[in-house]
Amino acid sequence: MKLAVNYSPQASELVRSGEIQIDLFKCFDDPEVAAKAQSELACYVHFSLYAGRGEMKQVDWDQLNALLESTATPYVNVHLGPRASDFGDMPLDTREPRHRAELMDAMRRDIDAVLARFEPRQVILENVMWDPEPAWLIPRPVLEPEVISQVVRESGCGLILDLAHADISARHFDVDTKQYVSALPMDQLRELHVTGVRMDENGLWKDHHPLEGRDWELLEWAMERIQRADWPEPWAVTFEYGGVGADYEAHTDKNMLAEQVPRLTGYVSSATRSE
Repeated sequence: MKLAVNYSPQASELVRSGEIQIDLFKCFDDPEVAAKAQSELACYVHFSLYAGRGEMKQVDWDQLNALLESTATPYVNVHLGPRASDFGDMPLDTREPRHRAELMDAMRRDIDAVLARFEPRQVILENVMWDPEPAWLIPRPVLEPEVISQVVRESGCGLILDLAHADISARHFDVDTKQYVSALPMDQLRELHVTGVRMDENGLWKDHHPLEGRDWELLEWAMERIQRADWPEPWAVTFEYGGVGADYEAHTDKNMLAEQVPRLTGYVSSATRSE
């Protein structure tokens, strides 16, 4: 099990100085950024693919394949992320069975488009989070564990558990986060993402923050489940803090990375069962 951190100038500097030791960087699917990250340390790419948005015909599959071949990327990731705005007047918090079926069909179609190019064992599906802001508008059924489980199992693909996404969705559903996660298809776990969760000025829970008390407690619980073999051992645990670009860099604290990454290294090392 490897430890990855979002590629950022701050993380890069810490790796070069030896202040943190990680296995690889994670970066988005920008060829220039991926090439720079890969020149410094092994790097894997997190693709901007969303099931349920009807956008697979717009994907540059040649570029995607080139990134797979030039980096240490073992899987093609797809976010389970249709938007309510793409389905007419669908309410965000809908409980209608017909809406659930419509969203699942849309996700299936896009996943099938990916599976026309890759084997199910090469594809991993990520849970997204409750976010009512205009850029996302993720409807409630997409976040229901039974929907995620059915889509993952029917496709034969693996699961990316984003622990922060799960925590935010569980808060919206007003259920215990561990109960929410346990209802996901955890036997298909292939990759684990972690960040801190904070409430913003609009009263919305957001991820990509440093880890604090509750975040560490959830991570420790997840690592214990992996160590006990309750869940499969993911190929990587990724700290999705920091990144490239003005918005990311302005909110990336080098000292926070230097403090938190070694603690993460300890958790990953302790939970790793296989060589």
